[in-house]
Amino acid sequence: MKSSKIINIKGNVANSFQLIGVVAGKYKLKEKYENVFLCLNYYNYWGRQNIPDEFVQYIENSNNSCIPGRKISVNINHARRFGFRRIVVDDGVGAYRKNPIAHLQTLNSEKIHKGEKKTSLFRSIKFVIRFLLNQLNIFFPVNNVSIFKKKWLGYFDVDEGNIKYFKKALMELSALFVDHQQISEKSIIFASQPALISQNKKEYIDFLGVIFAKLRKDYPFCPILVKKHPIDDIDYSIFDIGEIKDDLPMEIFLTINESNIYSVFGFSSTSLLTAKILSGINAYYILPLGHKKLTNDFWVNRCFKLHLQEYKLN
Repeated sequence: MKSSKIINIKGNVANSFQLIGVVAGKYKLKEKYENVFLCLNYYNYWGRQNIPDEFVQYIENSNNSCIPGRKISVNINHARRFGFRRIVVDDGVGAYRKNPIAHLQTLNSEKIHKGEKKTSLFRSIKFVIRFLLNQLNIFFPVNNVSIFKKKWLGYFDVDEGNIKYFKKALMELSALFVDHQQISEKSIIFASQPALISQNKKEYIDFLGVIFAKLRKDYPFCPILVKKHPIDDIDYSIFDIGEIKDDLPMEIFLTINESNIYSVFGFSSTSLLTAKILSGINAYYILPLGHKKLTNDFWVNRCFKLHLQEYKLN
């Protein structure tokens, strides 16, 4: 029998994936409690709005639905997991890196790509120490709301028990986008990640040319659409390729267009796994030739190899 207690999930969300996780957490808690409400705030991490207006309005409306009751806090990426009055959501696979130095290098690559200064030595040391301490959270999986779960030595795998909550969350949130971009024919979707591959924009563009040429050769019957990473400023019309509306979250796009997506391709994007796990869409990860550092990080570990297929360029 469900408890009649009133539960308020309170906290900040900084991107669409975090919001999807919190809404999934609402459905998870609804199995125990009759009344579960969201009381959220949008944290503008990128310095510009990086979620669609529909999500901003959804978050604002959530505050209006709060009534006095028990508070459950939202924590991000395994932080401060101790205690039962919290749910823990994440940013996707990036929260599960097994190598803190590699994680820091990628963060610095993104900063350089955006024209910002690299992380200072003091902050780098602090980051590594905090990262190592957070590995202890594998022993305290309290109210973990993710489609992933931590495993030994930084590896991760799919958390089958949470998939149903994420599917419910996507159904609710997708209803906010009935007038948004829909595709009418079977298409190939490519998830971009420029800073991951190269800090040199021309090198990345040249590599994209190789990928798109191979995709066109292998799938001549499918148009190609690109879902751009938030820091991606490339104009994909130079490849004669369409772009998915910038502020439309990939998971929402996949849910709306599930029947008309042939396959999803990318490097290490969370959307590759969510496409396969939540929507049943074929997804492939690409290991760029000449970029051997990619072969030793989290996206080619057991989880990616188990659930996805590698797309080879040669």
